[in-house]
Amino acid sequence: MSIRFRKSIELGPAFRINISKSGLSFSAHVPGMKGLSVSTGQKGTYLNAGLPGTGLSSRTKLSDKGVGVNFKDVVKKIEGAASKEMEQPEAEGRTEKKLSSREKEAPAVQEEPQPLQEILSPYLELHRKAPSVAALDSAAPLAEEAVEASCAVILKQLQVPYLFSASYEFDAASHTLMLDVDLPEIEDIPDEEESLTAKGALAEHRIPAAEAHANYVRCIESLAIYLAAAIFAANPALPAITLSGYTQRRNRDGDLEDAYVLSVRFTREGFVGARFDQMDDPEAFLLSFGNRMAKTKTGLLRKVVPYESVHEEERH
Repeated sequence: MSIRFRKSIELGPAFRINISKSGLSFSAHVPGMKGLSVSTGQKGTYLNAGLPGTGLSSRTKLSDKGVGVNFKDVVKKIEGAASKEMEQPEAEGRTEKKLSSREKEAPAVQEEPQPLQEILSPYLELHRKAPSVAALDSAAPLAEEAVEASCAVILKQLQVPYLFSASYEFDAASHTLMLDVDLPEIEDIPDEEESLTAKGALAEHRIPAAEAHANYVRCIESLAIYLAAAIFAANPALPAITLSGYTQRRNRDGDLEDAYVLSVRFTREGFVGARFDQMDDPEAFLLSFGNRMAKTKTGLLRKVVPYESVHEEERH
């Protein structure tokens, strides 16, 4: 599919650090390969592969060794280094420190499972960080270059734990910013929950497919609302944004192709006074605008035809 609008930009980190109660881990996306990444942490190094748009993914362990760092281990290493410093000869101005038997025999602290909702928060709650939007300032300038420049800045500064890209163009005739977003894939959203086994070890299991589908839909709805709010806030004279999102899916021949699953006509008026930090149902807010979005019975998003412009119906 050719890009509909003139300017485009790729966003999101190719490399990111994940912080949890059990320590640090690292993941890196393979450039140009959506759905393929390598992650490494305390549990080892894994190759994560997914078929975009299908919800199917696999995880292959490459090595038992990883570069994850446990905060408790870091503390122990720091304490150990400090102890060695204290054990240097007194001639160097240091005194010896002896550990008590209780300190020597202290058992390791058992790892606790990290709640899935805590892991999902950066994916599902982005809209809560959206800036407030003021009423339209008709006296403010509304130049094509300024609107598109602010859009580029907002997109580049956005920090999210997944890859996506966007193309955009200001329609001077309708005073509308047309924004197309190549959405993250469902395989990019964490779908494994941690729990403790009877022996006290951490185990991972996948959540039901319907729940994973719901999380994905909320993720892209949250992203769409945040982007629109940020662009409205940066352009006080901009009255409307048409945001359309697409993903990659297999066609009947088995080839990957772009498929639009969301198209919304956001208006500034609808954003004024919205309390995004208290918004528990981003979908209800999104559906209050003119939109094209439909779901299957299992919660998957259907393919839709995106809005071309605010005057599309007038031309047909």
